[in-house]
Amino acid sequence: MQRSYHITINMADGSKRTHVNLYRDSAAAASDAAQRFPAATRLDIKRTTTVLRVGTRAPGMPCMGRAAS
Repeated sequence: MQRSYHITINMADGSKRTHVNLYRDSAAAASDAAQRFPAATRLDIKRTTTVLRVGTRAPGMPCMGRAAS
């Protein structure tokens, strides 16, 4: 299963770049970022999640930001 990862790339000149894509795991995300940005001095890899704010959900579970009815 592919999951979304947010990658922050720190470059040697102090600039930062970001990259978001789908990967099978954090190792694959890091490997891809290292190949795309070989001059990077640091890679921060974070898996992103989605919060369901409206729509179908389990009974009794409120949506984020709404009071339970």
